[in-house]
Amino acid sequence: MKRHIVLAIASFTVGAVMISSLIVAGVAQAAVGYTLNRSGKTITVDWDDVVGATSYSVTPVVNGTAMTPVIMTTSDYSDTSTIPNTSYVYQVVAMTTDGSVDLFTTSATRYSLTTPALTAKAVSYSTIDLKFSAVHGVQKYEVYRSTAKTKGFVQVASTDKLSFVDKSRTTGTSYYYKVRGVQVVDGKTYRTGWSTVKTARTSLDKTKATVTSPSYHTAKVTFSKVSGATKLQGLSLYKQ
Repeated sequence: MKRHIVLAIASFTVGAVMISSLIVAGVAQAAVGYTLNRSGKTITVDWDDVVGATSYSVTPVVNGTAMTPVIMTTSDYSDTSTIPNTSYVYQVVAMTTDGSVDLFTTSATRYSLTTPALTAKAVSYSTIDLKFSAVHGVQKYEVYRSTAKTKGFVQVASTDKLSFVDKSRTTGTSYYYKVRGVQVVDGKTYRTGWSTVKTARTSLDKTKATVTSPSYHTAKVTFSKVSGATKLQGLSLYKQ
């Protein structure tokens, strides 16, 4: 719950000149409380109401560089233009008809794009299904594949979906995958870290055999069809 901080005017005389300055009545400047929250790429500063303030001046300081102040008529400010891996500090000043008072400077905050989680599963003799978790702020995902766990990765897809179907793979081969998210802000590209490498191996389904006896001296063996199989090998028949 916000408190209400009261501004007062302190006046004193230097020679024949009366000088007035604003103070925060009854409390030190540091007593003006604030909260600093982040949701995705939006950073919100919320502070105590200051009675007597007509507006507030908020100056974002980005990686140590002060930006153009923003004038607010409410005691909160949301910065929706933040980018990953960048330090943000906010300086807040209360404005009155008689002058201004520095209220506080926030601690530094920044956000990083989270890393997507990846799953890989062979769904046929030549197809592998990939799924990855959503990352807030990401516009697309880059999918890389290799036949080795730690090297040889090449990009095979760039998609705005949370899945990718990798088709026409060689049967009986293990494939390794990793994925990362991509965010573009004002023409600049930012990428998440890599997901954990996941593997899947394509293989033929097992055939099923049934044996019938059309006559006392004949046995008929029937095999179920296997997708992707071109011939049957390794058949051995045993008679008891």
